[in-house]
Amino acid sequence: MNKRICLPLLPAALAAGVVLLAARGAAAKPNDITLNRLVLTTCPNGATYCEDQQSFRSLMREFGYAVSPNHVLPAETLGFGGGFFGMLGHVTFISNDAYYWQQGV
Repeated sequence: MNKRICLPLLPAALAAGVVLLAARGAAAKPNDITLNRLVLTTCPNGATYCEDQQSFRSLMREFGYAVSPNHVLPAETLGFGGGFFGMLGHVTFISNDAYYWQQGV
């Protein structure tokens, strides 16, 4: 390769090297969902552990409501110009003291 072709690529290669060296591995935080703790110790079939379906259902219901998207657009068409101005607010209450939140997060 000739030097005139390699010189413009040098800053891009250095920037890519810095970004790759500065990258860190992924780490789980304390509030990550951990579903493997939603178990029952007394099971109807005599097993040692079995899944707690009711706790899972309650946790997913509240979690799904908390992260569900809100639609800002009106139900009717926006017309010829397509203009719309609106505000959106969303507050979610969860049962953070409930068993399924304590075990699942």
